Amino acid sequence: MREHFESIVGIQAALDNPNDLLAYSYDASGREGKARIVLFPSTEEHIRKILTYANRTNIPVVPRGLGTNALGQVVPENAIVIDMARFDRTHTVNLKEGWVHVDAGVVVSDLQHILEKHDYTLPVTPQSITSTTIGALLATNQLDRRSHKNGRIKEHVLSIEIIDGTGKHFVDGNKEFIGMEGCGAIILRAKIQIYPRPKKLTSTQKTYDDVTSLLAAVDEYAQDLTILSLEYINPTLAKGLGMQAKHTLLIEYASEKGELVNEEQQQAIWDARARAWDVAAENGYPYIEDCQATGEQLYDIISWCDEIDIPLAGHIGLGILHPFFEKQEPQDFYHLLESIGAEASGQFGYGLVKKRYVSDHMKSKLIKLKDEYDYNDIINRGKIHDYV
Repeated sequence: MREHFESIVGIQAALDNPNDLLAYSYDASGREGKARIVLFPSTEEHIRKILTYANRTNIPVVPRGLGTNALGQVVPENAIVIDMARFDRTHTVNLKEGWVHVDAGVVVSDLQHILEKHDYTLPVTPQSITSTTIGALLATNQLDRRSHKNGRIKEHVLSIEIIDGTGKHFVDGNKEFIGMEGCGAIILRAKIQIYPRPKKLTSTQKTYDDVTSLLAAVDEYAQDLTILSLEYINPTLAKGLGMQAKHTLLIEYASEKGELVNEEQQQAIWDARARAWDVAAENGYPYIEDCQATGEQLYDIISWCDEIDIPLAGHIGLGILHPFFEKQEPQDFYHLLESIGAEASGQFGYGLVKKRYVSDHMKSKLIKLKDEYDYNDIINRGKIHDYV
């Protein structure tokens, strides 16, 4: 196998020594799989030939960025690993029309540095900006705290270029692959809208004694179209962050409505929000979960976390909550979500870890895309849902 792939990608771009294979058998979830070989293609033709071989031999392929996925999305199961690191070009920055054309292997922070020189920004910049590639940003249809107003990255993607599971190359590919966690097609590059960096920002921090008052306020704030960010911190986490031990909302405005005008004061509360995971881990809760909920479901989840005194934060304006736990895969939490009908994923995806909780809508979407573009189930086999 190695000699065959060396003839395609080059001698230095095909790795099969045990240490390299072991390093590529994990992602940030801690799940261990098995990589057969690790390849570093640098052209579309390289990937097409790899997929032709994979279809002929029925060996699955796993595309990979930096491996920071938390749910096993890039864990290989006896698979060929394609590292997209050599797809690392920012092809065009068009300030006049407001878009950038960029490869999937580009690290988000590197692209942001380029855009900031022109006083522009991507519409979505996740907290893990230095360890997220453009491909991963699209594969999980990422969001950030300003997605309360801006929405997810998919809403700002003008086009994607893909190679599907059969090896076919689409310059204007199906954007439904955005959010499919690398299943069914490999995203090569994308054309994404960019925007001037916001200028006049103000912020407010509000506290509430009970969940009912909190959610009433969330409903009210949701009507304000000038709000960029609407974030939540529960009493347990607030205490750990040095705040009052109350239900806390952090609100960012693209207007002068906020009580905090001073840039340093504003930065202080958003820095505190950014430290949530670190503070939770320091207090014995290193594992983050996520869910998507509405109305009474939000009430039930927040109340449940209060009852067992665990840290909780979230993009509450979007209905997304992030509780923190002492150990991975907290079954009691998953059972709670099932019992109230909330989604087991709101931001991080399903991968291998949460596939048993995937929604019927997501299953149907994956099956439809696999039927059309990857009927041999070659790319990211076994993730989200077992196609065959």
